[in-house]
Amino acid sequence: MQKSVTICVPAKVNLSLDVLGPRPDGYHELVSVMQAIRLYDTLVLERIPDHPAVKGHGPVIELAPGPLGTCSQEALSVVPLDETNHISKAVRAMENKTGTPFPVRVKVFKDIPVAAGLAGGSADAAAAICGLNELWGLGLSRQEMADLGSEVGSDVPFFFFGGTALATGRGEHIRQLRYPGDWHILVVKPPLSVSTPFIYKAYDHYPQCSSDCTQGVIAALEAGDFVSACRSLGNDLQPVTSSHFPIVARVLARLKEAGAPGVCLSGSGPSVYALVDSPEQGQDLRSAVEDLVEVAVVTKFCSLGVETLCV
Repeated sequence: MQKSVTICVPAKVNLSLDVLGPRPDGYHELVSVMQAIRLYDTLVLERIPDHPAVKGHGPVIELAPGPLGTCSQEALSVVPLDETNHISKAVRAMENKTGTPFPVRVKVFKDIPVAAGLAGGSADAAAAICGLNELWGLGLSRQEMADLGSEVGSDVPFFFFGGTALATGRGEHIRQLRYPGDWHILVVKPPLSVSTPFIYKAYDHYPQCSSDCTQGVIAALEAGDFVSACRSLGNDLQPVTSSHFPIVARVLARLKEAGAPGVCLSGSGPSVYALVDSPEQGQDLRSAVEDLVEVAVVTKFCSLGVETLCV
């Protein structure tokens, strides 16, 4: 019987995010192009000896900084380890689906910054579902795991497919798109955290002007046209987050002034990314904003999602 499994899961950025309006269920209707990037969390799931004190009491979660050092121990200290954690929700959803308790310890080595608009919590939930599926030999398909993940969070289904994808509904309906290649990207996070519900609530009271950029992004990706993709980037939440958190506006402006080919907010922020021609350009842009941010990583697009082996 397998006793442990190691799962690797990437972060994501939104190459587009069109908000179509609020839904009756309290969420918002979205159309978004999501892109996996090579910034990973690694989860090690271990069976805990099966006894009544553990059964049904949720996973034991342990957090540690990942090898890149993008998440300090101080940053991780604000992450709840109780039933509100996305990993706990994922384990509970699996238990409800299968009727089986999963006494498990989950060690998370985090390099995806917390509350950053990069879907680190959702990524970890997907990794937990994938890990339980493998560790207990449940035989669930990726689509079945994605459907289950949608009960945990809107971004979770994306990670079972990864790469480049169109997300619709509240984000849970995924259609994979042509992967444009290993484009380079600079991702930076200012020294603050942003609440996604707060930004969406603020958006509902903000003078709305949709960027309506998704089709342009898709066309550029299908053509493999880096320049057009840079010009097409857009996020309807960017004006809202920039208004409430001026440092985000400063980072966006600084990157544009420094010559970034394409700059945009990811999700509700505060992370901002720039598509770049080369690692060297990424490092130059990083130097231009390093006094404003706490995390700055030059990396590449990723063609995968949640996997049992790191890439």
